[in-house]
This record gives sequence, C-alpha cells and structure tokens, in this order.
Amino acid sequence: MRRLLAFIFSLFSVSVLLAQYHPADYIVYDGVPEFHNSKYYTCSEEKELNATAILDATLSPGVGNVRLATASVPARLYILPDTEEVYDVSYKIYTMEYAGYKVEYAVYANADRLMVGYGGKEYWLDCMDGACDVYIKNLSHRYINHDDGEELLLTVTDDFPLIALDGTTVMLKRGSKFRFRVFE
Repeated sequence: MRRLLAFIFSLFSVSVLLAQYHPADYIVYDGVPEFHNSKYYTCSEEKELNATAILDATLSPGVGNVRLATASVPARLYILPDTEEVYDVSYKIYTMEYAGYKVEYAVYANADRLMVGYGGKEYWLDCMDGACDVYIKNLSHRYINHDDGEELLLTVTDDFPLIALDGTTVMLKRGSKFRFRVFE
C-alpha cells in the first residue's frame, strides 16, 4: 500500500510539473507576429551584418534569481537564405556572446526561437518546427529604423520557461530585455 501511495504521489507530482510548462501556454497559433515589421524580414540574400547588443535579463533557476546584464557589446545579424523557400525566403538570426552569456534570437516564417546561455548551458524556447506557424507568446518586439540599419528591442511581457537539452528549466522573467542594433 505504501508503494502504491508513493507511486501515485510521484505520478501526480510529474503531472503537475508537466502541466506547469505546457507549451501552449507560451506560444501563439494565430495572427501576424510583430517580427514581420523588421526591414530585414523579406531579405532573401545571404548577409552578415555587424550589430551591438545590450542584455538585461533575469532568469529564475528555481530558487532565487540570476541577473544577466551587459553594456553594449559586439553582436551579429545573420541572414541565411532558404534555397527551397518552404515557408520563408530566409532565416534571420541575431547573436551575441560576451563574458559567459550568449543570446540567439531567430525568426523564420511565423516562427521564432530564443536561446539564452549562461553557466555552461543553453536554454531554449523554440517554435521553429513543423509548419513554422507558431511564435513565442510573451515576447514583444519593437523595431526602430535607422538610416544605417535597424534596432530590435525584445521585451519579455510575462514569465516563460527556457529548457536545456538535459531537461533543466529556468524561467525567463517578465521585464527582461534584449536589444540588437544592426548596422548596414
């Protein structure tokens, strides 16, 4: 009887944990994502553009919070053509790496993905699979056009989980900001 109760409790605990991170709570299936407003969204030729990035993000690995912050650091925007043009003409990938922190934000069709790396692990929320028709729900975009490029401001509007390959999870906290200033 004791084993049965322990098994039922374990099953209940796992169910609660899985329900807590149900993907549908963190992605959107309809509408036009804000990243369609980028001047690079329809770019179809291969490019590597210099950029700068500013990171001000808070992660919650379970107990307490970890703040990741940088001043303006070197970054890149890679535009990689999709030669088959299945859903889009190209992938747009913003990257930065500095002092042990990494960020990659990518867009393809109506899908996006965000990776934040720290402590030797990469944590992801990835919507780029299948039909590429879902995107991250709690991530707002603002684009500022400049004569010599564009600025992307990503702001987390509500907490959402990022998951590492080993299954560990961190919550990216509301108010976290990622800024990429791209130069042509």
